Amino acid sequence: MNKTQDKAKSVAAKPKSRLSAAILESAQDLESLGVMSKRTLRGYEKRCLDSTEPAQAKPAAKPAAKKARPTLHRFTPQDVVRIRAKFSASQGYFAMQLHVSPTTVQQWESGAKTPSPVAAKLLDVVDKHGLKILA
Repeated sequence: MNKTQDKAKSVAAKPKSRLSAAILESAQDLESLGVMSKRTLRGYEKRCLDSTEPAQAKPAAKPAAKKARPTLHRFTPQDVVRIRAKFSASQGYFAMQLHVSPTTVQQWESGAKTPSPVAAKLLDVVDKHGLKILA
C-alpha cells in the first residue's frame, strides 16, 4: 500500500467517551491559547482517542499561517454564581470538584479574583456538560 492509499484510508479517530471528548476539546483550546505545548496535546490525544480507529494522517506541510486563537470567555462573578447555582452546589463542593480551594471560589464570586485561563476553560466545560463530567 502506498502513502496515497494509506492517507485515503485514514479517518479521524473518535474519542473514547464524552468525558474524553470534553477533555480533548479543552486541551486543544489550551494549546491554541499557548497555555499547553503541542507535545502535551499529543499525549492527551493518545489517551483520549480510541486506539482501535486508524490515526489521522498528517497533512502535507504548508506554509505556516497565523492561527487565530479562540477567544477565552471571561467569567464574571455572576457567571460563577450562576454555574454553581445551576447544579445546586455549595461553594465547598463546587471548589472540590474543580480542584480549587473554597476561598478561590469565594474570591471569584465576590470579584476579588478572576478565573485563570485554565480555570475558565474548566468552568466552560462544567457549564456545558455539568459537574458529573468531572466525576
